[in-house]
Amino acid sequence: MKVLKHHMSVYQYTWTSLKLRAEKSMIAEVLTVIPSHTKFEVIDVDGLWLKVVYEGHIGFVIKQSVSVSGLVEKSLQLNFQKEVI
Repeated sequence: MKVLKHHMSVYQYTWTSLKLRAEKSMIAEVLTVIPSHTKFEVIDVDGLWLKVVYEGHIGFVIKQSVSVSGLVEKSLQLNFQKEVI
């Protein structure tokens, strides 16, 4: 019996500019930069990484910098502000 994987895309937004990478690694080639508050399509989730489609590129972004609305959740915003200071 052949089992087909169900594909359902989801749209998310960046809350900061994100590098779209060719592989799931912080040192992988950067395909492009997705500007903050930009909508993109998520086609797979793998641990800390999202496989996404953006302007014809398929690549990976780190999951912690995206949200359904493009807004930073308050707890994340406080942690981010502490690190910047």
